[in-house]
Amino acid sequence: MNAALILASALSVGSASPADSAWALRRHLPITEFGVSVVLTEPPSPSVQVALGDLVRIDDRTFLGGEVAVDVHGYHEKLGLLVSVRPRVRREVGNGWAVDVSAGPIIAGNELGGSLDGLGFSAAAAFEHRGSVGLSAEVMTRRLDPSGQTLTTTQVGLRLGRGSGVLAGIGCTVAYMVLAGLAGDLTR
Repeated sequence: MNAALILASALSVGSASPADSAWALRRHLPITEFGVSVVLTEPPSPSVQVALGDLVRIDDRTFLGGEVAVDVHGYHEKLGLLVSVRPRVRREVGNGWAVDVSAGPIIAGNELGGSLDGLGFSAAAAFEHRGSVGLSAEVMTRRLDPSGQTLTTTQVGLRLGRGSGVLAGIGCTVAYMVLAGLAGDLTR
């Protein structure tokens, strides 16, 4: 009898989640995302992001967790790589849509031929559908060593999560390796 009550209460919690009942019984939600953005601040450039982490459901509509995000942006001699560790909140708003917000320190990276001078700061927000696809915006600020220059960038883009994010990340990585290899062969 107790098992039947526990199962009935679990099922009622599952059907009470208005945003996405398929995820209602999930306690943990892994973060596996791949994103492509355009850096809007000077100089404009492409950006690619990968985020890995975990979210834990704390009520019918809210998840809390954390992520490690890697951002590669720029091109040629202006290529930059930044690594952030960010707490993250996801709030389901209805019909499978959710708003994600994360902010935290940039703990490692390099930019414009120099390394970071101390910690930077990164903040991101996204509007996502069922954790699979969404629009994102991000602001990053960091100080460069040895110049002491403070650099702040804003970028907007598309984010893919779950299976599509993993496949896009693997596909783009393989494509980049093949193209970089071909370019290296052509310059010899």
